[in-house]
Amino acid sequence: MTTRARAVVLADAAAITALGASLDETWEALLASRSAVAPVTRFSTKRLAHHVAACIADLDLLRRPGENRTLALARAAARQIRTLPAGTFLIWTGLKGNAESLDEAQGGAPEALAEPWRARHYRARLAAALGLDPEDGMEVSAACASSTVGLALGAGLIASGERDRVLVCAADIVSRFAFLGFSVLQALTPSACRPFDMARDGLSLGDGAAAVLLASEEAARDHGLPADVRLAGWAVSNDATHITGPAADGRGLARAMRAAPSRAGCSSTRRRTVLAAV
Repeated sequence: MTTRARAVVLADAAAITALGASLDETWEALLASRSAVAPVTRFSTKRLAHHVAACIADLDLLRRPGENRTLALARAAARQIRTLPAGTFLIWTGLKGNAESLDEAQGGAPEALAEPWRARHYRARLAAALGLDPEDGMEVSAACASSTVGLALGAGLIASGERDRVLVCAADIVSRFAFLGFSVLQALTPSACRPFDMARDGLSLGDGAAAVLLASEEAARDHGLPADVRLAGWAVSNDATHITGPAADGRGLARAMRAAPSRAGCSSTRRRTVLAAV
């Protein structure tokens, strides 16, 4: 007998970016076509070819004793989630654990390196700050796909009945370590990113944190949370080709692209019909 997968709903979400101190503020700024990309003042870019990023002003004001900027930003965003019942499973999907400590050490504070800031430390400390069990969670480290993979894993835990609620959280800041690396790779734009422009010339780095609370429909309703938005389909593939690059023939990407709509119940025949009609 096959057990039917439970529906997964988006019960709540929060974000802090250089555009706004909340998800609503960030969305309104995007609708107004505002940009937060500006000259970097957090560290010197004098010897680099690139000089702009989207940094949050007064980020240090969020820090509590024993926190670095990344953890402080993640905590501030996650605290905007309205309800976090006990037993919520925490998935941390942030990157570059010790980058801030390296930056501080280069600035003359080598004692900063004594504080461990690996993925598991971020998750455990964030859980403690939110009143969750520091031992109940996991970390995902999949480079730029980390948060997407984290959402897929969280949805899978809920759909299978293993968990009722999963909080997926991540934060990252513009560190000297990251900025220098992307600048050396010539991956940064000298102005501001334009992902849908034919003349696009690079990406823009920025500070930011986001938290997404996934839940079963029953758990959401039990705690008075919205249950009208569903995460219907997701998929993760691994073609085991390269540490960062996909297979040249795109077989892993294609596998995930077929599996996600299939899980959501979307017919491939219907997709072809729609495309043909267009």
